[in-house]
Amino acid sequence: MKTEKPTIREKLQGYMEKLTVDPFGIETQVNENITRFFEDQAARTGTTRDDHFLVIKKQEQLKSWIVEKRKVLPLSVNSLVKCFAGSFYTPSLETKMITGIAGYISSFAAQNGVAEDQLKFIISLGRSTPVLHAFQGDFLIRPIALPELIKYLR
Repeated sequence: MKTEKPTIREKLQGYMEKLTVDPFGIETQVNENITRFFEDQAARTGTTRDDHFLVIKKQEQLKSWIVEKRKVLPLSVNSLVKCFAGSFYTPSLETKMITGIAGYISSFAAQNGVAEDQLKFIISLGRSTPVLHAFQGDFLIRPIALPELIKYLR
């Protein structure tokens, strides 16, 4: 009795979900923009870039703060978008990115069974690359790969 061998498509199907391709360099550009944002904040305040954290929350609307050592400073939506977009910032991009970030927060909350208003996302710089973590209050839910957020910004 002859059995059918799985096709290449069937063999690769489980692996393709984890494969990401960045042909336009969007992930690299966002990494550079976030790093430059932290470096600019450090230069402006006379601290190191490792002393800064970016906090993003969604209450009634999307809000963000930059935390510098022990100071918590509100961050405008415009500045948050510039953090991700860098020199590619345009007012039309602002609406698209804010909608994308808010959509990601909603999706993450639904997937993890957490209320949106209890979530906060903190971006800091690891060894020269941005690191994103999701928290429920003060408890770490999990680290997040930046491409997971970036796909909502497109």
